[in-house]
Amino acid sequence: SIPIPNVSLLLTNGNLNPNLFPTATCNTPAGDFILTNAAGVASCDVVFGPRVGSGSFTVSIGYTHSFPGPIEFTVTPGAAATAQIVQGNNQVGGPGQTLPLALVVHVTDSGGNTITGAPVNWQVVTTGAVTLKNVISVTDSNGNASALATLGSVGGTAQVTATAGNASATFNLTINIPSTGLQKVSGDQQPPTINTSSPLPLID
Repeated sequence: SIPIPNVSLLLTNGNLNPNLFPTATCNTPAGDFILTNAAGVASCDVVFGPRVGSGSFTVSIGYTHSFPGPIEFTVTPGAAATAQIVQGNNQVGGPGQTLPLALVVHVTDSGGNTITGAPVNWQVVTTGAVTLKNVISVTDSNGNASALATLGSVGGTAQVTATAGNASATFNLTINIPSTGLQKVSGDQQPPTINTSSPLPLID
């Protein structure tokens, strides 16, 4: 046999919309065909997705010949790529208060598909400022994990980070320390003088 270079090899999915259906393409810059080399050999690195589900493709050679029958495949969710805050960010409360809204994070793969059963690590970034309870550390059927936050006694902004794989999301929480009273520091008992400023400022 004589090798034939520059013959196209093409995977065909029936022109399905890749944003709606699972597809398979050759890993090329344009995602279309590849050509045989000088030895008449073509190698296709198949990329599946981004949608999950089952599908099929056919292989065409030179637009005139096809391998017999379609090739079946199934696309499953990939590794965690995105962690998105769904609920609980930017809440404000007092010391010792359990915030009313749970901290909820949603985990998806690089194709935007929900990931079920993904491990999620919850970490209080601001040490001692928050205590977590009712922690759900594996995503549910909706791709969500959650935790309840109880605020500590240190005023200011506190952060909690949820991490799934290489993806993470950070919640910002604010601890308000209430005032316990006023104390005179300066300016009391000064004799009043008309049209004249007091020598000491009034400070409390």
